[in-house]
Amino acid sequence: MSLSTVSDEQVQILSKRLYDQLASGGHTHMYASTKQILALFGIGATISASFLKPAPGRTDVKDTIDAVNESDVRLWRRYSTGYLKQSLKRLETLGLVETATVGTKKVLRISRDGKEKLLSFLMEHIHPKMKNKWDKKWRIILYDIDFKKRNEQQAIRRALKNLGFRQMQKSVYISPFPCDDEVGVIRSFFGLGNDIKYMVVDKISDDTSIRQMFGL
Repeated sequence: MSLSTVSDEQVQILSKRLYDQLASGGHTHMYASTKQILALFGIGATISASFLKPAPGRTDVKDTIDAVNESDVRLWRRYSTGYLKQSLKRLETLGLVETATVGTKKVLRISRDGKEKLLSFLMEHIHPKMKNKWDKKWRIILYDIDFKKRNEQQAIRRALKNLGFRQMQKSVYISPFPCDDEVGVIRSFFGLGNDIKYMVVDKISDDTSIRQMFGL
């Protein structure tokens, strides 16, 4: 698996998808989960490092939660301050969050190990983007992975299944759902490059059985 080939833009796009997906699934309570915290960092949100070690006398929520951007402050203030602080300390201890300097401020941000963890979450939990109307295009994936890379094969199958792909035949998967960004991340994350072929086609002859598979 290779983090270096996954762009920050790819991480931001899918982190936003994951965060919105968690919210739409009812994960909107005041106790931020690890997935939510890492997804927020993946989007690009920051929080002041002083949040974990506030100056004496600073106990009010408005005072203790600070960030580079006011929009980030609003995102973090949705959650229980005490629980958020506890979670961030744990993530810092695990090496998933680190301190960095942005401008003149010291902030907490996702670390390299944190991005690896976040990408693992993305591979496991990102679902297809449903549209009210099908665009009449099929997304087809073909891959040829060395049989020795059994773990990668299984992880890719799970990721494709989560994205709504169905297997047509060995190493050939199909879906009607737009997923260019997601497939790009899968290819980059697993360092497979040309081992995975991705096609968007307008027509497949006699596709009745395939349409029925997706309820189209």
